[in-house]
Amino acid sequence: KTCRLVKIEQLLQYLRKTVLMRILSLFVQASTLNYSFSFSFRLHSSTKRIYQKPLRLNLSSNVYDSSMPRGIKKENLPSKVCVTCNRSFTWRKKWEKVWDEVSTCSKSCNRQRRQNSATARQMSMKAVAVDEEANPDETPCIKRGEMEEENINNIMLTEQVIDAEEERSEIKQDTEEKSNLVQNGDDALATLLQSLNVSPDDQSSLDKDQTSQTSSEENDENNLNIDDPVALRKAQRKAEKKRKKQERRAKREGRSDKSVGQKQCDMCTKSVDLLIRCTYDESLQWKMVCGKCWEVASGGVVDGDSKHPYYKYGGLWKNRKRK
Repeated sequence: KTCRLVKIEQLLQYLRKTVLMRILSLFVQASTLNYSFSFSFRLHSSTKRIYQKPLRLNLSSNVYDSSMPRGIKKENLPSKVCVTCNRSFTWRKKWEKVWDEVSTCSKSCNRQRRQNSATARQMSMKAVAVDEEANPDETPCIKRGEMEEENINNIMLTEQVIDAEEERSEIKQDTEEKSNLVQNGDDALATLLQSLNVSPDDQSSLDKDQTSQTSSEENDENNLNIDDPVALRKAQRKAEKKRKKQERRAKREGRSDKSVGQKQCDMCTKSVDLLIRCTYDESLQWKMVCGKCWEVASGGVVDGDSKHPYYKYGGLWKNRKRK
């Protein structure tokens, strides 16, 4: 009996709540508010009690907007006058959220309205410019923005001139180093030229071609228009691209700079294409030595001898960039 009474009480509570909620929903519909109440009841499995979930209100962002109420006939819908064609147009569903901001009847009229506003803005700016030209005493001589632009342009020009001078000095140093390397060539270079079937005359002609290319690049840089920073930057990029292209071509043809990829010997500090890794002193640190210095470090013996106790062979290094 007690269980039946409990169930009857639960049923009565449920009926009361459902009736109240029905009355509330009817009241909300009558007041033209877009509230949606969602209630759900569930019976707990262990305690057999009814729990009510919290009330959830699905409020849209445009509850109090200018949306049209239901039940209005088409002939009674509000209307406006188009600002472009001066014709009246009525409310539409697509304008429900932005009806207060709509001022034109179609997309073509809206496009024409924007064009008219842009032309009017341009005419007003021209009129202001004419007034400033007519009254030069009232307007300042140079605006702050123009002064800042002039200062920036001057700084850019000075930096570009300095960079061009540094590049010219670097090119001169490179040409001097190349001439010194050609004059002070060793036996290994001569044998390499013989193996490649290249005569000294051909090598001198190649060097002349490289010097002529560098001189032409210097002339091109001297002929650049420094007054125009955009043209100067464009010409510099073009010259750099051309220089890199010439280097790649010379490397493919086997006539690139002989010092590319070389390393210095730790004993005589001479740049060579082949080094031997070994130890030859008390520190037992690995050093890179050339062929002539290797004879001093090892005594000319691959595994060393009793006169060179600290010598230990550690491999070879070869310049792979040299063809």
